[in-house]
Formats: sequence, structure tokens, C-alpha cells
Amino acid sequence: MENWKEKYDALNGKFNLFKQDYEEFIHFAAHDLDSPLRKLSTFVDRINTKYKDVQDENTKVYFTRINNCVEQMRSVVDSLYHLSIVNFEKTVIQSCDLKKLVEKVLNNLQEEIIKKDAVVEIIDLPVISGNESQYMMLFKNIFENALRFSRKDTSLIVKANAKMLNKEEKTHFHLPGQKVYYKISVSDNGLGFKQEQAADIFKPFVRLHGKSEMPGTGLGLSICKKIIEKHKGLMYAEGVENSGACFVLILPQNQE
Repeated sequence: MENWKEKYDALNGKFNLFKQDYEEFIHFAAHDLDSPLRKLSTFVDRINTKYKDVQDENTKVYFTRINNCVEQMRSVVDSLYHLSIVNFEKTVIQSCDLKKLVEKVLNNLQEEIIKKDAVVEIIDLPVISGNESQYMMLFKNIFENALRFSRKDTSLIVKANAKMLNKEEKTHFHLPGQKVYYKISVSDNGLGFKQEQAADIFKPFVRLHGKSEMPGTGLGLSICKKIIEKHKGLMYAEGVENSGACFVLILPQNQE
């Protein structure tokens, strides 16, 4: 028994070191990439200004591609930065009215919601403790994901609701029975995914669709899962290809 415990402790120690190295790599990568990218953006802006009246069509195509590449790189660096913040930032806990918070997120996404002719329905989201800015980032990524992966031939419908977990559900998820937990579900009727891909979509840079089909960094859901973990909760996804997806967040009412 002692031998087994020693092996477990050793493996756990190695995992924690690897996790720390991984998080530090993300932090320094985001920091070190930001400066040269800002300089590159400045030079590209100057070139665009100087040659804005150029007539050669091939040159115009090259400028467009350069701008697109810079924008894509900026999105990646910003996402790495947000992931770094979640990893390293001290989580300030406060009371968060999730319904009001989600309404703010949706207000910021209003232009895209109108463009997609989407219908968003919010039902009975709870007041729980947590970090407001991280919860904002969490729901922003989830709703952006729904908007991005909508179907062209179908009006997008997104629904968010919540319920309190009962005793049996807490036992199922191996959660302490004395604490209050909420199950928050955000579902849509978009492109969905195969259920066997459900775990992969939370991995950094994993894409189910090519960049040309669907823009994005491949980091949004990784950030979401990290936020949930920092708030002592669980997150998983359920999907049916070409029928829709549901992201489930299980969060405690209080962070104590």
C-alpha cells in the first residue's frame, strides 16, 4: 500500500510540475509575442497608407492577405493572453448575477446576433459567487461559439437556463453533498459535433473545421474550461452533428 501511495505522489508531483511549466509557457509566449506583433501591425498600417491607391490587383491581394494574417495572429495572442490571465491572475470573488451578466455579454454581441438573425432566450440564471470578469469571458466565448457555428439554412436559436442539482446528481458528479450547485446549460441548434469529439473541443488549438470554413483561434473553449476549473466547477459538452450543441456548466453557489 505504501509503495502504491509513493508512486501516486511522485506521479502527481510530476503532473503538477508539467502543469506549472505549461502555464508559464503560455504566459511568457503571450507576453513575448505581443511586442513584435504590435510593431508588425504598425509597419503594415504604414504600408497600407502609403500604397492605398495602388492599382495593381496582385498587390491589393497581397495586402489583403497580409492584413488577414496579422489579424489572425492578433486573435491568437489575445486568446493566449486571456488564458494566461485566468492561469495567473488572483481570482477576486464577488456576488455575480449571471442573468444580468449574460445580458451585458449579449448586448456587446448585438451586431452579430442581428446579422445571424439569432434568437437568444435566457431563463432563470442564478446569483452565485465568482469573478465577474472571468464569468463575462466565459459566456462571451460560449455565445460567440454558438454564433460562429450556426447553420446557414436555419435561424439560430440559443437557450440558456439553470437548475439546482439534486442529491443524486451531486453524487453522480462526485460533488460534496452539503454544497449547493447549479447546472447551467447553453444549447443551440447549430452545426453541432459528433459526441465522440466532445472532449477534444476543449483542447487548445483543436479545430473541428478548417480556418477557411470557420474563423477563430481554437482557444475559446480551453479558456472556458480553465475558468470553470478555477471556480471549482465542471464543464462538458453534448452534441449532435448538424443538429446542435449544448455546453453544460456546473458551478457552486459559493466559492468557500
